[in-house]
Amino acid sequence: MKFFFTLALMALSLLSNAQVALKAISYNIKYHDQKAEVDTWDERKDAMIVFFRDEIADFFGLQEVLESQLKFIDQELEHYNYIGVGRDDGENEGEFCPILYDSTVWRPIKHKTIWLSETPNEVSIGWDAACNRIVTFGIFENRESGDQIAIFNTHFDHKGKEAKRKSVELLVDFVKKESLGLPTLILGDFNLEPNGSLYWALTDDFHDTKFKSYSVHEEHEGTYNGFQLEGRFRDRIDYIFFQGGIEAISYECPDLRIDGRHVSDHFPVIAVLQLTPDD
Repeated sequence: MKFFFTLALMALSLLSNAQVALKAISYNIKYHDQKAEVDTWDERKDAMIVFFRDEIADFFGLQEVLESQLKFIDQELEHYNYIGVGRDDGENEGEFCPILYDSTVWRPIKHKTIWLSETPNEVSIGWDAACNRIVTFGIFENRESGDQIAIFNTHFDHKGKEAKRKSVELLVDFVKKESLGLPTLILGDFNLEPNGSLYWALTDDFHDTKFKSYSVHEEHEGTYNGFQLEGRFRDRIDYIFFQGGIEAISYECPDLRIDGRHVSDHFPVIAVLQLTPDD
């Protein structure tokens, strides 16, 4: 990964130094399953913190994060704060889709959470979804340059076909309303393959960093491993999309393991980007 990151830095050096460069990571970290006998959170959590520290990202959009996991990550990562709430009560219960940000570089100036449902402004389950689903949103300002960026982080339902379709529509409308024309990143576990109509509906409005980056490095075509140790891992369901004044420099999806075991049942998706605001 270090060699690949060096290539990304070389690509960045070709662009204007006046522009703001940033790294964003989308990562489903797998919830703390109390019934798990292998690949437990306690077995994985230290390796995950090492990964976070090594990457030094500006933003982490995480999925399947329970409050206990979020507190541990928040405690272990210096200089990072987060926005987001639990999906089951709008406070601490259920999974979060938090956005972690480097507080030495960025400050949030607006943030909120909505539910992917017919009543997005209240705790609710949508359509035929198996559980509550949310979008965490924030506008962040660069402390040095004053540049702003809108970040959205979500986790679509894994079962409901109508919920997925309606979630695409709601997300597109929500981004259009809240991004205010700013450079925008949309991160998440979408539970959508890239060969389907709903993925194409998203890419009608958003760019997929994998296909717009100067450099691409992925150890597998897919982003989901299910804790299986062998396989080609072709299920690509995690994405970093963007729109507006952003240029994608690099895309990476590493096969992250510790002692031969996966750190999560998903692989992290990593993008290095450049803000290119209008003159």
